[in-house]
Amino acid sequence: MRWQSTWPSKDIFHEYALDYAKKVNDMTGGDLKIEVLPAGAVVPAFGLLDAVSKGTLDGGHGVLVYHYGKQTALALWGSGPGYAMDANMLLAWHKYGGGKELLAKLYASIGANVVSFPYGPMPTQPLGWFKKPVTKVDDFKGLKFRTVGISIDVFTGMGAAVNALPGGEIVSAMDRGLLDAAEFNNASSDRALGFADVSKVCMLQSYHQNAEQFEITFNKTKYDALPEKMKAIIANAVEAASQDMSVEGDRPLLAGLHRAADQGQRQVLQDAGCDTAEAARGLRRGREEEGGGKPAVQGDRRIAARVRQARDAVGAGHRREPPHGVRSLLRAERDSEEDLTSY
Repeated sequence: MRWQSTWPSKDIFHEYALDYAKKVNDMTGGDLKIEVLPAGAVVPAFGLLDAVSKGTLDGGHGVLVYHYGKQTALALWGSGPGYAMDANMLLAWHKYGGGKELLAKLYASIGANVVSFPYGPMPTQPLGWFKKPVTKVDDFKGLKFRTVGISIDVFTGMGAAVNALPGGEIVSAMDRGLLDAAEFNNASSDRALGFADVSKVCMLQSYHQNAEQFEITFNKTKYDALPEKMKAIIANAVEAASQDMSVEGDRPLLAGLHRAADQGQRQVLQDAGCDTAEAARGLRRGREEEGGGKPAVQGDRRIAARVRQARDAVGAGHRREPPHGVRSLLRAERDSEEDLTSY
């Protein structure tokens, strides 16, 4: 199978894509072989979903928020600032609380001929890289800023001029002055892509992507034609890769901060002190502008209430509890709530 990731070859995320492919290749003994190309090898990063859906590529590795322009509800899997779950809890909801079924319906609604496997919980992302420290909400007004997903609406509502770019295009845009600031994901990826070469201020703590995970996609026609044994291996390789990331935790993603300190680089690492209430107001303003002044869609509120209830029941002290610990909660909560497909 010929795959492509949405990541440059030097990014640690592309390594994760290669790791997954190796698991499948090893488990099948070579009967199914996945070759993963970096972003741009066949199609641009944001063109991955269309390429997999059409069969130009057999599969791919990326994140769901890269498809935000096609279906805004996909923001739930990674960039929703108001949904209050960490990445492990969101994956638990996906697997045991109806998320998998909802995702399939959302992809069907846009005619995407894909099978999706979200996996690999990520830590909360930094606010981003700036020319000077961000100390107040007004600092975003007029700022040319890169982000993706529903964060586009959040920061637009706060006054920023947002430009969504793939990871491999961000640093060159900052270097040429097309962006004043940008966020991508984590210290290791940011440093590998060259963020530290064009900006010396990295602001930590944010609200824009607190529960993101990766996504593995297969062309549905080709996936459906596989033997059941191969489908089982694919699914279990997803579980194994996700478990690897859970066990490793934040270590590989935070390694860039340690390297910066060891090398004595004078980057400013500051707590942004994010105001989540202002973020919510920014999101509402952005969505109302998008909807011609109409209130944010009711689906936003229903989804937010649903996951907030699950979070509160599990409790803050158990946010890294394995998915099985919240399975019965999410199933009961799913059965008692209305179907979210009207979102």
